This record gives sequence, structure tokens and C-alpha cells, in this order.
Amino acid sequence: MARLAAGWRSVDSALMERMAQLEPQDFALRSDSHMPVWAILAHLAGARIYWLCGILEQPGVESTPFDGSGEGWEDHLDMPHSKEDVIGALESTWGVVETWLNGWTATRLEEEFQRTGLDGVTRRQNHHTVLVRLLTHEGYHAGELSLILMMHGKDGIDPWRRLQMEPVATSTPRTS
Repeated sequence: MARLAAGWRSVDSALMERMAQLEPQDFALRSDSHMPVWAILAHLAGARIYWLCGILEQPGVESTPFDGSGEGWEDHLDMPHSKEDVIGALESTWGVVETWLNGWTATRLEEEFQRTGLDGVTRRQNHHTVLVRLLTHEGYHAGELSLILMMHGKDGIDPWRRLQMEPVATSTPRTS
């Protein structure tokens, strides 16, 4: 589990570094069919709190700008948030993720809970499903952000670059 957590930390760091490099006006960039950058990032941060604090009842919601209900900044596109607001939301919600990851035990993946969905159906889930959901959710939106940035002539996000293994030293064949 420690390796998985380290990988997620690495991907989050790449996202944060790229967002810090953007100009404040870049947070308003969008494609025709997507929310602006600020709203996508707010959605990403809010999903962390919804699942970890709202559903799994993990501590830390009070240290973030969200309440865990699922109502997010992206639900109010007429009220844009600044680069500072969004980066602050990402940093504070990462603190909640970090606490959750630090609390992992070998049995946690299978720990079950029940949740009633928006359709009114109560389902049994486990921490594994939340972990996979959050990881893939963040990867999906990192790709979406990259596309928007590249559409506007900017570099995308390469969160996986840090996960590559070191190159293997090759030896030159001996000649006799």
C-alpha cells in the first residue's frame, strides 16, 4: 500500500506543480464542451472530500473549503474561483487524502460500508472501490485538463513521468 500511496503523491505533485506554473487567467480556459480549468480542479478537490469525509466519514473536512455534501464550486459556474482559491482547495483536500492513506491497514481495502445513491438504492461498497474511483477520477480529469491546456497552446500535464523507472545501464559488448 505504501507504494500505491507514494505513486498517488507523485501524480498529485505533478498536477500541483503544473497548476502553479499557470497564469491566473489560464484558470478560465475551457473547450467548447468542458468546464473551465478552475471548475474542473474544484470538482477534483471536492470529490476527494465528498468520498472521504462525506461518505467514509474521515476527519478533515473543516480544513477545506468544502462541506462533504457533494455541492461544489463547479455547480456555480457563474461564480468563478481564483488560482489561489483553487490551489488552496487542492492543497487542503490533499491533506485529507494523505491522512486517509496514512491510516491504511492490510484489511482496509475490504472494509465495507453502505451508501444510498442518488437513485435511492442502498449499495454495499468497500474502501477498494473508493480508492479506485478517486485514482481514476483524478487521472481522467488530469487528461481533460491537459487537452484544454494544449488546445490553447500550453503544455499539458504529464503526471506519470515521475513514475517511470530509472534507465538500465547498458554495457557495450566486448570485442576480442
